[in-house]
Amino acid sequence: MKIVCVVSIGVLLGAPAAWCVAEQNSAIIVNLEEPSAGDVKTGVSNLRGWAVSPERIVRVEFSLDGVSVFDVPFGGQRPDVCRVYDPVGYPGACESGFSMAYNYGNLNEGAHEAAVRVFDVNGDWNSATRAFSVTRFPNPFIPDAGRIDLARSFPALVSANQFILGCVSVDGAYYDVQLTWDTKKQDWKSEIIANSDLDCPPPEAV
Repeated sequence: MKIVCVVSIGVLLGAPAAWCVAEQNSAIIVNLEEPSAGDVKTGVSNLRGWAVSPERIVRVEFSLDGVSVFDVPFGGQRPDVCRVYDPVGYPGACESGFSMAYNYGNLNEGAHEAAVRVFDVNGDWNSATRAFSVTRFPNPFIPDAGRIDLARSFPALVSANQFILGCVSVDGAYYDVQLTWDTKKQDWKSEIIANSDLDCPPPEAV
């Protein structure tokens, strides 16, 4: 840890307190797990990871595309991190998780960069960044499941763990959705949502 303090002319004239600038500290270890590098996000999902420091961590700041957005709740139990870092001088490792729900559907479609900056009690910090992308329906939040209609949809195999669901009706328009198996989440995730160019039947013909 290294803190640079700058003494102003006012201090020399008897005014109180110099101001100090904390620096980046590589001893603070930050892991942004979600979004992961190269991830494709849609809808409501997690923003999560963990951080450890020799000093007490007091803040986890989330930034999107270089702009600070909000602080992420910190202090979740992480026994996996605890086993590795608690014995080697990171006393807060057992409660080192940060996590919250986040609606990626509110973001513009395309490439983005997520970053978390972690601050310890001395003001020192370290950060982690991840490049990811967003695919989405025009409506960032669909409150009624009745606005999604799969009656005219059909699957098409892409690979052993990917398939496309064609002619998915959402809010009266047709989309093709590519789903890929996510091993980390043990679930299917949407990787591509695009206006359908298939010959989808008009609703009145069904």
